[in-house]
Amino acid sequence: MPNPPIQGLFHPNPGTPYDKLSRRTFLPDNKEGREVLDLLEKAFDASILFTVGKSTINDKDNQIIFNEDIEHKTNVNGGPKVSATLKLPCTSNHFLSALNRSGYPDPEYFDRVKKQLKAKGIE
Repeated sequence: MPNPPIQGLFHPNPGTPYDKLSRRTFLPDNKEGREVLDLLEKAFDASILFTVGKSTINDKDNQIIFNEDIEHKTNVNGGPKVSATLKLPCTSNHFLSALNRSGYPDPEYFDRVKKQLKAKGIE
């Protein structure tokens, strides 16, 4: 098995291995969706879409996570992301995914993500 990737000097724990993990973003196949895809590809090439940190999905450290400054749509439905933080005894994945919707419809998403990317120098 190949060696795991190692965190660089710009990560929270330099020299420590991090886990590989898949992430995906949903965009509609329309003009604005393709425009945002182009911007996200530029952000990926500039190494600003992801970082290493503690995952909110599996609660583990040293995971690949989205850069919190750039919003992603991780569901095709469910509406805008819920920004409230709740302490709940239930940890059912179904229940938690209902809280962290990050989906469509969200009419302001394209404007928001373009502003977030522009703040990082991506236009």
